[in-house]
Amino acid sequence: MRVIVVLVFPLWLAMADASGLLKISREFHETAAKTGGDFYFWAPGEFASSSLQIPIHHEEVLLAYDAVEDKRVFEIPVETGARTLTLFAGVQQKDLIAIVRPDGTAVRHGQSGVALQTFQHMSIATIETPTAGVWKLELHGAGLYSISAHVRPAEDGIVFLSADFVEERGRPGHEGLFPIERSAKRGESLTCRLRLSGPTRNAELTWVGQDGTVMGTARMKPIGDDEYLGSCTAPDKPFRIGATGVDLNERVFQRVERGLREPQ
Repeated sequence: MRVIVVLVFPLWLAMADASGLLKISREFHETAAKTGGDFYFWAPGEFASSSLQIPIHHEEVLLAYDAVEDKRVFEIPVETGARTLTLFAGVQQKDLIAIVRPDGTAVRHGQSGVALQTFQHMSIATIETPTAGVWKLELHGAGLYSISAHVRPAEDGIVFLSADFVEERGRPGHEGLFPIERSAKRGESLTCRLRLSGPTRNAELTWVGQDGTVMGTARMKPIGDDEYLGSCTAPDKPFRIGATGVDLNERVFQRVERGLREPQ
């Protein structure tokens, strides 16, 4: 069961600072970054009159939390048969947030299958039966941001089950691969295990930074219907473990775990 948390702050936190950026709680923003939650950037008085419809999230495709000085473009692969795509974007100073389909057209109010909510510092979209391909989210502005993208896969679609660092363990006659009982060390060589359900090919493990940037990949070998193993080296920065590959129609998929890991 997924739990959706909406962070609402007192109005004295939601005013502009000396640089013109919306005042926010950096501590709460960091909590969202570590747990993979959406951080809501409310302007003074906006929440009470917002008629907010909280998006229902499913499989995590992109989680990104950092600061922007002018512009960032995020790529969001959507595989074949996805039933919905939900996007959340918030920033301390919002100049423009644009969502662009794989064919280059922009998502706008009033389009069929699109529920788009716009606020002074945020945009939230739910798109039914999104076209397979690479979507883009363009963020123009300044200050701290929070970005997330989720897909609801097809009924028999791709689901990210788990990602672990594993080791051989167990009593004689009952040996097997079990998750290590500690945090990975920076630069440590380990065995990694991915578990993905659904029709996939060429699955790779990815290291994803807090800002959503892919820091590296590791090749994985299938060892069962839903399980992949590979050798990997733990990053030296906080990271999420993700997965990428293609579906049976050669469309790229992407997944990422919610929690941010801290290497020792």
